[in-house]
Amino acid sequence: MKSKSFTTLLLLLSSFSGLWAQTSPNLREVPRKDIVEDESRILYSMDYYTGKDFVKGDSITYVLSHEEFERLQWVMIRNESNKRFYPRYKETGKYMDPSQMPLLNADFEQVKAILTDVIPPAQLSFLSQSNGYLMIFYWINDQGEILQVSFSINTHSADDKYMRSISPLQFEQIEKRIIESVVCEIPWRAQFVDYLGDSFIVRFQDGLTVSNKLR
Repeated sequence: MKSKSFTTLLLLLSSFSGLWAQTSPNLREVPRKDIVEDESRILYSMDYYTGKDFVKGDSITYVLSHEEFERLQWVMIRNESNKRFYPRYKETGKYMDPSQMPLLNADFEQVKAILTDVIPPAQLSFLSQSNGYLMIFYWINDQGEILQVSFSINTHSADDKYMRSISPLQFEQIEKRIIESVVCEIPWRAQFVDYLGDSFIVRFQDGLTVSNKLR
């Protein structure tokens, strides 16, 4: 009799456990609010550049330069294999005055598409909290092809962790895809010089924007 009662009790407990499992939320799928209150802060708070002279992507090593100018903190991120290009006139061999360099007509929407493809939405949200901006410098030949790029993280504070969350791997992807797919319309001055340079100005504060204007 006792054995039968004990078996009945076990069956009731088993049924109750199954019913509770069906009607209760899976606790493993309910994130703890104190842990993931800000998902992007947890995922993208890494500072890859402060205090370093070199960082490595997958196949590219970047050389870093840390500078301060008029309260602006900036980190130059340059592919170590980059060559030095100069806007030199083909006929005379003289260098073009930098003030005469024309703005290059690149496809900003194409660059924006590359950035949004490489940088996930949660990280873009994280980057939007910075007042800084990203500069992407590039050089073209007389065919309008982009030969190389480098990056500059520009912030208003040395402890701005947001902009420094863009990883070397992401910069490598951005660099390769810009070189592979972005082509500039050749300005008339390009026919007289070996190379021309310009930059993309990338801001994250009010949604991702790409232009060639600092202000």
